[in-house]
Amino acid sequence: MNELTVGFLVTGEAVLNLRSAKEAFDRAYSKLREMKLRVVKIEEVVVNVDGAREAAKQLRKSDADCLIVLAGTFTEDPVVVEVAQKLDIPIVLWAIPEPGPVSYTHLRAHETGRN
Repeated sequence: MNELTVGFLVTGEAVLNLRSAKEAFDRAYSKLREMKLRVVKIEEVVVNVDGAREAAKQLRKSDADCLIVLAGTFTEDPVVVEVAQKLDIPIVLWAIPEPGPVSYTHLRAHETGRN
C-alpha cells in the first residue's frame, strides 16, 4: 500500500500576527509527522492569491493526495478558493481553537463549493 501524501499549508492575513500562525503551523506539522504521514509543507504563510497560486503549483508537483489548510489567522477571501480551484484533491480546513480562525474556516468551506 502506498503512503498517503498530505499537502499542508497555513493561511494568514499579512497585517496580523503571522508569528502565531507559523507557530501553530509548526505544532500541527509535528503532529502530522507523528502520524507517520508523508507531509509536503508549504513553508511560507499564504497571505494572498499570488501565494496561493505558488502553493498550488508546488503541491501539484508533489502529487499530494489531499490538502490540509490550517487557518492561522483570518485570510483574504480568495486565498483558499484559489487553491481549491487549482487542485483536484480533497481539502481539509483546520482551525486553531480561537474564534477568528474557526469562523474563517466555516466561511471558506462554503466559498470553495466543496462543503
